Amino acid sequence: MILTPHAIVGAAVASALSGHPVVGFALAIASHHVLDMIPHSHYEHHHFDLRVVDSLPALSHNIRAVYQLFLILFDFSIGTLLAILVFARDWHTLFITLLGVAGGVLPDFFQFIYFSYKKEPVHSLVRFHSKFETKNNLDHRPFLGAFIQTVTTICIVLIFLSIK
Repeated sequence: MILTPHAIVGAAVASALSGHPVVGFALAIASHHVLDMIPHSHYEHHHFDLRVVDSLPALSHNIRAVYQLFLILFDFSIGTLLAILVFARDWHTLFITLLGVAGGVLPDFFQFIYFSYKKEPVHSLVRFHSKFETKNNLDHRPFLGAFIQTVTTICIVLIFLSIK
């Protein structure tokens, strides 16, 4: 799943628990795994395979990898901006929103780190993350995958906004 749904849903979860930021952060992380169980599409990330490119600095020489990094940063930025626009009303709710965004995307951050650091505890975190990934991957149908991600995110946000 791309980062925007994870960021927005993580923010929704944390915002619903704004009086309990640690619990909100933990449940935002859990929301990532729940979302990964829903059929969705992914980024192409084979450009980051360090069997082909032996270090993160070497990625800068791979134009496709650089393009993907910019795409991921753009996706993260859009998700963060939308989460702030929907959930942040003051400094406290901004903090809670950003905490939820961080929790919502944290498992994917560890996967990115894993490309260059295949040691503990990152290895175990990535292995745990992969247990939740749907077996019904829609990478071959990216528009359907994007549609499902969009509808799922909107429904979850509406549910969390209605209970606040």
